[in-house]
Amino acid sequence: MDHTPETARKWANEMGFFTTQVVENILANAQAERQEVKAVFTLKKSLRHYTKYELAKACQ
Repeated sequence: MDHTPETARKWANEMGFFTTQVVENILANAQAERQEVKAVFTLKKSLRHYTKYELAKACQ
């Protein structure tokens, strides 16, 4: 899968409103595209240990 801001947004939208807000904040405030995408996909990796529900609660 390509790691781009667009794929990050698509994934966040699938996760829910609060996750989308966090991802948009990351994308808006990172200093470089590579940094923002890496941060988002690190967040995505958290699903290996937590449920979608737990991620959404953490993003609130």
